Amino acid sequence: MEGDKVTLHCRNKTNSTNLPAAFYTPASYKPSSSGKMVIKDVSKSHEGLYSCSIPGVGESPRGWLTVRVLEKQKKRLVHHRPPHVLVLLWIAVTVFLAAVMLLLLLGFTHIKRQRGTDSIIVGK
Repeated sequence: MEGDKVTLHCRNKTNSTNLPAAFYTPASYKPSSSGKMVIKDVSKSHEGLYSCSIPGVGESPRGWLTVRVLEKQKKRLVHHRPPHVLVLLWIAVTVFLAAVMLLLLLGFTHIKRQRGTDSIIVGK
């Protein structure tokens, strides 16, 4: 499973002790003095064909390493917070609407004052 620790062992059939070995991975060649290769945090990028070779003994058949992703991990990737751009856009629209409402209120107040001064009659 993705995130787990994976240990690959390279052993001789007749000798159970860990001999120096070389691992052939999808991306590289990795020598090992202990006859094992450890992947501490396995991910999908580690998938592929692996084999090993013990000097003087030979090379192992290639084997496919499959890495599975937990459903919870998939859901966590799908359900993410909205990007910062959307949050900033929401704030900008809110500020814009508040400014429009304030301008309308000031406009109506100005019109009301104008009508009040037009109706004043100055006497003799």
